[in-house]
Amino acid sequence: MTERAWHWKPARPEGIWRHGAGWARPVVAAAPWIAIVLLLVMFWTIGNRLAAAPGVMFDLPDSVGGQGVAPTFTMLAMPNASSGESGGTLVFFDDARYEIGDPQSAAQLGGQIVRHVQENAPSATMLLLADKRVPTGDLLRLVGLARGAGIGHVQIAEKRE
Repeated sequence: MTERAWHWKPARPEGIWRHGAGWARPVVAAAPWIAIVLLLVMFWTIGNRLAAAPGVMFDLPDSVGGQGVAPTFTMLAMPNASSGESGGTLVFFDDARYEIGDPQSAAQLGGQIVRHVQENAPSATMLLLADKRVPTGDLLRLVGLARGAGIGHVQIAEKRE
């Protein structure tokens, strides 16, 4: 017995093509591909004009590559591997080690920076060497300590792996 004798599947030799005009059949068959091509053209023309999320707009200062200032002080910031996943940031300044997450250690670091600024130069420039794994918040805390101590400019350099 065949499928038609049991009436499990209706006989449709032409499928959807038995309806509609003959000239429209190729256009209907190509419609998904035309849609994909149109989407790709749309994404290409839009490019980077749309933002995924709103953000804060700010202007970067002009480049001063030819007018570089030699730093007066140098500070090194690196993640503390022994404190686990939560981490902590170790700061090395003037042959001493400080942890920026500890308030007492941060206060000692601020006092040390103030002493160096008063002894050497009131409008000093500090170079902050940082590992790329150091959290941005810790870098901003260090810049805040330096600015509070009277340092006029802080240059941040990142060490990549």
